[in-house]
Amino acid sequence: MGGGYFLTLAISHFVCRRPLNEAALISLSVGAPAVPFVGITVLGHLFGSGSTLLVSVCSLMMNIVQVPVTIMLLPAYARKTDTGKIATGSSFFHHLAHAFTEPIVIAPILALAFVFLSIPFPETVKSSLMLLGKATGGVALFSSGIILYSHKVILNKIVASLVLSKNIIIPIMVWVLASINKMPSIVIEQTTITMAIPSAAITTMLAIRYQLMERDMASTLFFSTILSIISMGGFILLTAS
Repeated sequence: MGGGYFLTLAISHFVCRRPLNEAALISLSVGAPAVPFVGITVLGHLFGSGSTLLVSVCSLMMNIVQVPVTIMLLPAYARKTDTGKIATGSSFFHHLAHAFTEPIVIAPILALAFVFLSIPFPETVKSSLMLLGKATGGVALFSSGIILYSHKVILNKIVASLVLSKNIIIPIMVWVLASINKMPSIVIEQTTITMAIPSAAITTMLAIRYQLMERDMASTLFFSTILSIISMGGFILLTAS
């Protein structure tokens, strides 16, 4: 996930000459599979209890590395303000501070700290958080439906390349690298199928919040999810053979 994110970021910005904020969104759409939502069902069905650690690690990678870096880069590029003037980006530390004031970044870091420090939760708080956690998958799918309804889906070169990269190229790269390094078959199967999971809805939500590439990101989410019915099935057959 980390390699796919930063490789896409470098290609988008330095090779394709996309602005840094657009490159950050593109990288998140390609390098961040919807493991916290789709993975719980798909990986849990395929690998049973062995998928728990896989889902947890992927969720941490997304929420502690990919999302904070994206939020830090989104306002880093010059953009037009409401007055029509160009607002230049602030310092690196300003954007870093901005990223770590976002609840979506703070929450997983605090949770990780609580686990490492073995701080017990009051039972009432724990039961409330468990209830919220079980609802997140359905809420995310519902939110994605609203987003897709409010933004007309398009299929252009950007969307096609992002969907192809997310659903086909990245999983193939993972499968090839793992096979060359002679990883255990279960590891190859788990990592390949995990990276074949469609793009996460958080990319579209950030696009709407920062008013950047909304239709492209919503369309990528739509086509990546639809195509995953075929692509994930193909990778399941590939890794099982």
